[in-house]
Amino acid sequence: MVFQKSIFLFTRLAVSLVFTLLITGEHRIVSDNPLDEFVLVDKGQTSIPVILYKDAPPRTVEAAKELINYIHKISGARPELIVGEPKRIPSKAVWVGFQPILKSLFNDLDFNLKQEEVLIAATRNHLVILGRDKWNAACANVTIRKNKLQNFQDEYGTVNAIYTFLQDYLGVRWFMPGELGEDYMKSSKIAFKPFGYRYAPPFKARSGLFVTMTPGRDAKESVSEIWSQRNRIFYSSMYINGGHKFSTWWEKYSKKYPDIFALTTKSLRKPLYNVKDVKLCISNTLIDELWLMEVAEELKGNPFEKIFNVNENDGYTSGYCTCANCRKLDVKDMFDKEPNLSDRHIHFANRLALALKKKYPNKSYKVNYFAYGPDQPLPLREKPLESVVVTAVSNFHLRRKTPFNQGEEKINEYLNWSGLVDEMIWRPNLGSPVGLQWGMPDIAPNQAFDDFDFVAKHGTIGLYFDSFHEHWATQGPQYYVTAQLAWNPFANREILLNDYYQRFYGPAAVAMRIYWESIEKSRQKHLTGKKMSNYARFSIGETYSEEWFKTSNKLLDDAIGKIKHGEKEKKFRRRIEFVKEGLKYSQLIVAIRREMIAFEKGDKKAGLKVEELWSQVLKLKESTDPLSINFIYIKHTGKGEKKKGHAKMVGLEPLQPVEGVILRKILKEKIVIE
Repeated sequence: MVFQKSIFLFTRLAVSLVFTLLITGEHRIVSDNPLDEFVLVDKGQTSIPVILYKDAPPRTVEAAKELINYIHKISGARPELIVGEPKRIPSKAVWVGFQPILKSLFNDLDFNLKQEEVLIAATRNHLVILGRDKWNAACANVTIRKNKLQNFQDEYGTVNAIYTFLQDYLGVRWFMPGELGEDYMKSSKIAFKPFGYRYAPPFKARSGLFVTMTPGRDAKESVSEIWSQRNRIFYSSMYINGGHKFSTWWEKYSKKYPDIFALTTKSLRKPLYNVKDVKLCISNTLIDELWLMEVAEELKGNPFEKIFNVNENDGYTSGYCTCANCRKLDVKDMFDKEPNLSDRHIHFANRLALALKKKYPNKSYKVNYFAYGPDQPLPLREKPLESVVVTAVSNFHLRRKTPFNQGEEKINEYLNWSGLVDEMIWRPNLGSPVGLQWGMPDIAPNQAFDDFDFVAKHGTIGLYFDSFHEHWATQGPQYYVTAQLAWNPFANREILLNDYYQRFYGPAAVAMRIYWESIEKSRQKHLTGKKMSNYARFSIGETYSEEWFKTSNKLLDDAIGKIKHGEKEKKFRRRIEFVKEGLKYSQLIVAIRREMIAFEKGDKKAGLKVEELWSQVLKLKESTDPLSINFIYIKHTGKGEKKKGHAKMVGLEPLQPVEGVILRKILKEKIVIE
């Protein structure tokens, strides 16, 4: 594409895009002859139509309209949209989705596409943007998480091809949800040298990357969901339920079928603690019948579902069945100091997979087994069937203390499983290492490149992350990088990061990269310095001192100082001010944690100071951008309320201090937390 304005920016962009495509081995220049250019827009005018294939699904139609809107935003020209192959084929056109005429217009292209593969190509006269689509109007309205969703497809290849074209060939960016995150460069001319590009993302399940944006999470479409669609996360071809399958079974079946539940160490078939964490007596084959009944119900709601959950409930440290028949399934004694229940649960997963195949012999359905808790070690006897997809809860993302290597325990755990099976889901429990769930700047975007490259090369076909709660003002770079790597895990680190900082912050790019990378270094230093790294968030005051905040605020002020006061620069300034809102919030959280330490040591007056600080947080909530901190997940239980707040708020409110086992572990490790 040729941009007549913003020459410096485009030169950088063009080099970045071509290099990114070359390293994937997918982009091919067909002709360097300038006379062969496909000119879509010239001098702000176009007569070239966009031709969408007949009977395209509604979401594909929406994406095609968005393509036209962005061509208009960039150039001022608005191509005509034609639906269905016209009787008279125009001499020049943009073709969206597969149409039979394309075989004669692009006679050297192979239109037999793999799962989720996208194909974009241009000749002197025609441009094609398409992908593999699977669509059945009769079952397009689905139910996920008890919410009814409309116009779903089995595959969205053309939709993702459109968004790929907008990003890689028109230079559009969506760095965060909403207008503040949008970036594109205006040009009166849009033209391409003939080229060919095809790509199939290795991760077929991406919609669970952000729990707040997974299908069915909310019935109404949000700006965040639109962001995930544009960044090719939401529209993936594989849906995964990343939770625990049997959390509602006690309420459903305990009265009628008590024997399907675990015989616990207390010789009772009832939950030890939370009913949602009750375990099963998995040797009882009645479970198979009940599970198949629920599979049938799931398929009524969502005919596109292909992978079905067989994961035991959470609370993995206790409650497993001790009956003789279940224990026969174990190779290693369940009461060993280092328990291994993988054989037991692989047997269970295999059994349900066979039952599923027997009921649906003409379908390629699979089951999803969690390598979690006592199932993290490899089985000693059982082997997963091909129709068992292992979900590795290997928590090295955001938790690595060292530069990437294969010596860390959780990385080795992932390698072990990938050597046993061909297909895996990566579902790290991100937790809250340095306050991720509190909305602290707990980010490591540079590490993400190594992690995604690693899992992509070791059998991962899907992603499901826990704990990205959309705190955009403090964690934004992590979210954008993660979204890009979910589509292309082999993206070049420097190209992607340079593009992010230069496009998002303009003249303040260098200053803002210094700011965010200082954040990442401080966070990593804090995490690395803790023996009890799972609890590093409880001592954040050590690293995030008043001096640290003073330095960080100065970096942001210096960045704002590089922005002129013109209308064109207003968005760059607002983006930095948005980050300052997050830093102010973080400073209050650290102050709360300092007072909580005093409260945990017995200073009751400190509890009053905590409540005063929380009033400042809530006041800040009213004045900041709703996207800055997601207060849906920051649930404070105020003074006078008896009910405890959310468990993730432990350590931030007097009703939920750090206490018991955790506090004793911290003290045992002699970690200074003040």
